[in-house]
Amino acid sequence: MAYILAILWGLVQGLTEILPVSGSAHMAILERVLGQTAARTEQRFFYGLLDLALAAAVLLAYRQELAAIIRAFSHKPARAADRSVRQAGRERRRLVLLLAVGLLPLLLEILLQRWTAALYTKPLVWAAFLALGGLVRFLSTARTGGEKDARQMRLPDALLIGAAQAVSVLPGLSRTGLTVAAGLYRGAKAEFSLEYSFLLAVPFWLGAGIIRIIQGCVAGVTAARLPAYLAGAIVCVLAARFALARLRQLTRKKSWSQFAFYSWAAAVFSIFLFLIT
Repeated sequence: MAYILAILWGLVQGLTEILPVSGSAHMAILERVLGQTAARTEQRFFYGLLDLALAAAVLLAYRQELAAIIRAFSHKPARAADRSVRQAGRERRRLVLLLAVGLLPLLLEILLQRWTAALYTKPLVWAAFLALGGLVRFLSTARTGGEKDARQMRLPDALLIGAAQAVSVLPGLSRTGLTVAAGLYRGAKAEFSLEYSFLLAVPFWLGAGIIRIIQGCVAGVTAARLPAYLAGAIVCVLAARFALARLRQLTRKKSWSQFAFYSWAAAVFSIFLFLIT
């Protein structure tokens, strides 16, 4: 894979997997436009690196929160500690419990991923799910007044958000868009819903990345391509960090409707792509 293609792949993956516009559909569109429809199979190692790059970008963005979680488990605050410190520790430990429950539907996602592999070659399928995802995001903008955070979120809420993440494996459905919308539907604060959504995605990206890299190594990796792969992965990290910072700003402003209109435009383009190819 040439440097320019690897960088383009990393840029698109970093932006569209983080923003609620469906990374899977955009990668499928890019593959079709560039005549690289076999790239997902042939370049498993590279796609695995991109998954790890996404996980790294989220871990870097939420490093302070993750450090606080580790501290909450590594030592127990003294009895004389400030009440707010003890409460914050309990909240972070409960967040870990919510994440564990939210990961339970991961098996469903793995099963769906096998079943949906063939759908990546069908532009009309991307178009339908892009349109549906846009509708979900448009409707979710009306539900931004929730007050739940880790203390108020219940285990069924976490399970529902995890199920939304599992369904997002369908091409055209955004992982970020569905999980955040599910959180808002259950009454979560917009900022907490976004944080929970990305922390929930990290284990999936790590697992998928490791599996794809192993598959790529078994199939054989051309050493000459490694520098281009690494360049694409670095671009993916940078693009994802930029997208995440921008998305957090828009979440604070409660301004997500623009992504719904973008998804509808992408759906129209997918139909056009089907007609001309």
